[in-house]
Amino acid sequence: MGKRKLETRQDFARALANGFGRGSGRFYKPWIGIRDVPSKGRSSLIAGITVEREYQTFSDLETHTVYGIEHKRNVIDIREQFPALPLDIVMGIAKRYGIRYPTQPGTQEPAILTTDVLATARTPSGITYVPHECKYRSDLRKKRELDKLEIKRLFWASLGFEQLLVTEENVDVIAAENLAYISAPLRGELATRPVVTDFDRIVESFPPRTYMVAAIVEQIAELENVDLEVAREMLFGLIWNHCLSIDLGVSIQETNLIEVRGWNKELFRPASEQSHANIA
Repeated sequence: MGKRKLETRQDFARALANGFGRGSGRFYKPWIGIRDVPSKGRSSLIAGITVEREYQTFSDLETHTVYGIEHKRNVIDIREQFPALPLDIVMGIAKRYGIRYPTQPGTQEPAILTTDVLATARTPSGITYVPHECKYRSDLRKKRELDKLEIKRLFWASLGFEQLLVTEENVDVIAAENLAYISAPLRGELATRPVVTDFDRIVESFPPRTYMVAAIVEQIAELENVDLEVAREMLFGLIWNHCLSIDLGVSIQETNLIEVRGWNKELFRPASEQSHANIA
């Protein structure tokens, strides 16, 4: 599919009618995709675990942010490039606060502002929404970008939600890369996501300290009577699902080490209770 035209109100109406920027879960379609606009850095398609669809990110910063968000246990939905609508209301907010609303460069029609990543999370008080704006520091020197950020902040504030600003200075790249690495075997329709059967024996075998990844994998393979590849997927599944707490601040790929910090049996679910999707 080629680049979609999003320049006029007629284009916006057509996009909404076709389901873009609408829906939730696996039925959500981002307002704009990686084929529609040039990316800053590397665009990515990420096979979701929390949601069974592909997330589309426009930069490394957005990609790292998505991995961090998806690993949070209370997150139940992720929607990238989520549009701030209805347009008239958003424009009204900008006017009320004396901010010039951005327009399309070619047509001078009002633009549709989008939130980079919108997370839906469960909290003790109910469902909440956490809009994330992923911006490089260099972008924050541009008045046009600052104006758009402020309009979106005011829009979300009017709905009772706080916008979070993520820059390259406050994202943990090593942790994000670790999460990408350990979750890779768990992603996609063909992922098997094997589950250990003797969780207690594995916990007893690995009290808190630092281990070679290969040593843990070999022990799990022996305890579970599976091959090394399956054992590796079991290990990574335990980490991803928070049953095994490790130090994510040290690169697993570069060191081939894992620092076991603790185990959480309460979060372990036997294979009989596992569904295809990750429980947030």
